[in-house]
Amino acid sequence: MVISPQFDLALGFVNDLALVYAGGGAGYINKQGKYIWNPTN
Repeated sequence: MVISPQFDLALGFVNDLALVYAGGGAGYINKQGKYIWNPTN
């Protein structure tokens, strides 16, 4: 699976979620690349 580059950093998936950093905040995405938890600072 490939998700378009839109994050400053993305970690691996654990339990179908990945921790991502974007715009100075951190959030979680699912395997479809949709935010489950929007980035917060």
